[in-house]
Amino acid sequence: MKELSWDEFEQVELRVGTVTAVEEFPEARRPAWKLWIDFGEDIGKRKSSAQ
Repeated sequence: MKELSWDEFEQVELRVGTVTAVEEFPEARRPAWKLWIDFGEDIGKRKSSAQ
């Protein structure tokens, strides 16, 4: 993994959201969960997955 310089790190956009729902994801090759995440008014609600 490449290490970032401070200038590169300052360009990274980090967001925090609230997980509002979780379901098992049996169709995934490895055990996983479907996640619904609320990022607030700017981005809204998004769906993702996690292992």
